Amino acid sequence: MNDDRKTGKQLTTETAPQSAGEQYRALYEKAKQQEELYVSLLNSSSDAIVIYDTDRRIMYINPSHTRIFGWTLEEARGNRLPVVPEWDRAETDIIVERALKHGIPCSAYETQRYTKWGTLVEIGLSASPYYDHQGKLAGVLVIYRDISARKHAETALRLMSKVFREGIDPIIIADLEGIILDVNDAAEHTYGWSREELIGQPFNMAIPTDCHDQVNELQEQCKKGAKIRNVESVRYTRAGRTIPVLMSLSLLTDDKGTPVGIASIAQNLTDLKRTEEQLRDRTKALEQSNQELEQFAYVAAHDLREPLLAVAGYLRMLERRCGKNLDDHGISLLMRALDVTSRMDALIGSLLAYSRLGSETEAFELTDFNLIMSKALDNLRSTIEHLGATVTHQPLPTLMANPSQMVQLLQNLVGNAVKFVRERSPVVSVHALQGEADWVFIVRDNGIGIHQSDLPRIFLPFERVHGRDEFPGTGIGLANCKKIVERHGGRLWVDSTPGEGSTFFFSLPDRPCCAIRSEGNGQ
Repeated sequence: MNDDRKTGKQLTTETAPQSAGEQYRALYEKAKQQEELYVSLLNSSSDAIVIYDTDRRIMYINPSHTRIFGWTLEEARGNRLPVVPEWDRAETDIIVERALKHGIPCSAYETQRYTKWGTLVEIGLSASPYYDHQGKLAGVLVIYRDISARKHAETALRLMSKVFREGIDPIIIADLEGIILDVNDAAEHTYGWSREELIGQPFNMAIPTDCHDQVNELQEQCKKGAKIRNVESVRYTRAGRTIPVLMSLSLLTDDKGTPVGIASIAQNLTDLKRTEEQLRDRTKALEQSNQELEQFAYVAAHDLREPLLAVAGYLRMLERRCGKNLDDHGISLLMRALDVTSRMDALIGSLLAYSRLGSETEAFELTDFNLIMSKALDNLRSTIEHLGATVTHQPLPTLMANPSQMVQLLQNLVGNAVKFVRERSPVVSVHALQGEADWVFIVRDNGIGIHQSDLPRIFLPFERVHGRDEFPGTGIGLANCKKIVERHGGRLWVDSTPGEGSTFFFSLPDRPCCAIRSEGNGQ
């Protein structure tokens, strides 16, 4: 009996209900655990979370709010942060009032908010009513999701879409199997098919059959990573017309770098080809006209020279036979007539030389410009000695050129350099500098120089800057120089300061002899 009573007493003690204090502590611990869980969830969220009281004052913000907007919990508590832009305050008030007064939540409202630093952040806003443990409305819980990256991506995508749709060149996007996925407005306009008609069709539908192999090969190269740029091809239009295009292909990949398609950009060359053909026709006609003009000038000069020489002969004969019977005035007139015929003969000779420059077919050859310089100086020796000029040159290159024309070129440039000098001895230097694809020759003097206003005229035939009595000449020497240099594929220009001197530059291409020889033969 004692054992049974003892056992019954123990059972009664072990199963006795907890006291009120123990129940309170248990509930407190449970609530504390739940609170810690909620706080942990709020703190670990990547979204900014704010709890406002019924007066719309901040009670709590999580770490993500500090990361996105900048304010700490101590700075934010009791305030109304983040700052709402003026243009969104009315809508924000409506959202908060609905949550506080009517318990109506709001989700995914896209707007902007200011940060602590005064910058605007793109956010998606969600607001829900917040209740206390008694079920009484205690405030509103607001979640701000930073959508800046998405907004920027959407903006970039819209811009890319606009560029794609409104691009001036036809663009076709196809998958890796060659099925058209999309086209831009220019493709519709150029090829004649609508966007709806092209999507889903094979890419080769607008390509002539004889070009399929070329395009297929280029697409395979593009899939392997090759850059396909500016390849001439042909396209069909809906009307059956063929158009020349300049095609480029770009491989399209997803965000992981996996190829997903190919974009084809085709620049319409129809207008360019038409323009090129017109230019070729005009160039051919101009060349023919120039040849005829040069031939006319040559024939005219040649035919004029014979009667001019006859007139000069008659004048000299008149001087010998009748000179004793003429007075001083008659002798003066006779001398003037002889001088005029002499100058006309010089002009005609210069015109003949100028016209022959365009018709000469002598082949270019490997030319040592040191020897060319020596020949030019030999031809100018008497002039140089008479004027007491000093002419120096550094070692010059060996290039493909017409030797006789190069002698004429350097002789004219150096001859002008020693001639156009006043009140001092002429000093001329010649040297050459090598560029990437050519040589630039430099002829520098200490002469009278040329005014800027006269520079455009000095390379024109028979244009003279100075009077004939001051400096003799026909005014065609620099025109010959310009024509010689341009015939060799170069250019001639000058830099001059009046009273100090001039520096003439001319460039000659440094190209293979076969190319130069072909040009020299007019082939």
